Amino acid sequence: MALQITSPNPKALLRWLKTPVFWLFLVITISLSYSWMSPQISAPNERSRIYLTMAVVDSGTLSLNEQIDKYGTPFDIAKRDGHFYSDKAPGSSFLAVPAFALYRLLGGSDSIEKALIFMRLFVMVPFTLLGLVFLRKTLLGIGIRESIANRTTVAYALGTSVFHYGAAFYGHALVASAALGAALGIQRGLSSENPRARFCWRVFAGFSGGMAFAIEYQAALICVGIAIAYLSVREHRTITAVLAPALGASVSVGATLVYNIFAFGGPFKTSYNFLFYNYSEEVHSKGLYGITLPSAESVYGLLFSPSRGIILCAPLVFVGILALGAMWRHTRWLAIYIGFCAATFFLMAAGSSVWFGGWSFGPRLLVPIFGLTAIAAAAGLEELSDRPLLSTLAHAYIAAGIAYNTLVTTAFPELPPRITNPLQTVALPLFERGKPSPNLGMALLGLEGSASVIPLALLIVAVIGYFLYQRATPDRPPLWRRSIVAVSAVAVLFGTFVYEYPESDSAKSSQKFVKFLSSRRIDPK
Repeated sequence: MALQITSPNPKALLRWLKTPVFWLFLVITISLSYSWMSPQISAPNERSRIYLTMAVVDSGTLSLNEQIDKYGTPFDIAKRDGHFYSDKAPGSSFLAVPAFALYRLLGGSDSIEKALIFMRLFVMVPFTLLGLVFLRKTLLGIGIRESIANRTTVAYALGTSVFHYGAAFYGHALVASAALGAALGIQRGLSSENPRARFCWRVFAGFSGGMAFAIEYQAALICVGIAIAYLSVREHRTITAVLAPALGASVSVGATLVYNIFAFGGPFKTSYNFLFYNYSEEVHSKGLYGITLPSAESVYGLLFSPSRGIILCAPLVFVGILALGAMWRHTRWLAIYIGFCAATFFLMAAGSSVWFGGWSFGPRLLVPIFGLTAIAAAAGLEELSDRPLLSTLAHAYIAAGIAYNTLVTTAFPELPPRITNPLQTVALPLFERGKPSPNLGMALLGLEGSASVIPLALLIVAVIGYFLYQRATPDRPPLWRRSIVAVSAVAVLFGTFVYEYPESDSAKSSQKFVKFLSSRRIDPK
């Protein structure tokens, strides 16, 4: 049978360009790419990862000695037999190799800051968008209405810490995309009528889980969640059905174990056995790789803090946790997968001595399960569809998260742990000084100071309007007055809480920090 290659249909392409999905993804892409860290400020987490990518492309080695000699020693580092290595799992660095090789081929600058910006735009944003595709297709595949699937996708990208970490060269958002890929693989494997397609989707589910582990060692919990959820379905309890995801996982897991052999001398030896700094070694020596029993402080912080808590920093995630019952009634294996991963990741984060995630905004350590909880949130919003007032309140609450995340992140996305009121202490003072993070408004439109975020602000207002819009039906007329009152009430309560929350840092210290950030702002050329 001859292979037939058909040329693209211009009319079909034009129709696709007119669809709401295209415009939603375009807005999300622009929003994720809009601002970035100041050139002189890069996180050790990012440097550790890009150093490994550079070592592979430039020197064909896993050792980071050359990069450290050239760019300095980051905090996130391991050392064995006189050689430095990344203290991260290698998956994210290896995923970036093709893009960085292209960067070198095109004559990219040797500046570490510009290389990081390239990684953010051409590695992180595409893989985050891929995760959004996985999320939306999974929701549609389990019968969630398209309007709710679209809104959930937007809220996940812009209304949680994914707004920053989806574009920063960390591993958390990549793990979240991999976890969503596993969900889609299992769902398509169950719904496909073609035996070959079922097998391929099951392999993909296993591969996605393996990639999560290759990117972050802690994502082994997600692999366990995948296995439990997968085997909870009766038709998966056959030799062929079990071998398929195992085959997929073996690729990325095997590659990670081989990396461990070459870098650390054994398949089950990791960077945690060779941490360079005493502080890192001390932190990870407590309990199981630094994980002990949760404390009251960590549980409170991960729930209620305006700088680290999911209730204010990631409303969609909190709605998803509350909606696990709705998820159970809708799709049980997904409820098992989401519930297990959410519970174990929360316990792991709360039990960590660095539960706050270092310098960050939002619960950074919980980002890997944000995509999964978004699935549950969509199931909850689906159930609320017949209860207009509660649906409006839920949508307004999630929309407040979109506004809050974009406001703080475009000012400065990686706050020190001592800051407990990021809006009043850091974000608004930086905007008053005209010193937001460098952004596309400066680089492409020539806008200066706080005026540079106006294009993004207009996009976010449009997104929130779209998110809150609920089309009336013949049997359900619009409740405009109730909706306006509900949205206004949520906005006032949410805004008042995040603005009036007590600041633990002294006024002198916080003013000094804002002044320091202002001095590090360099408008991109």
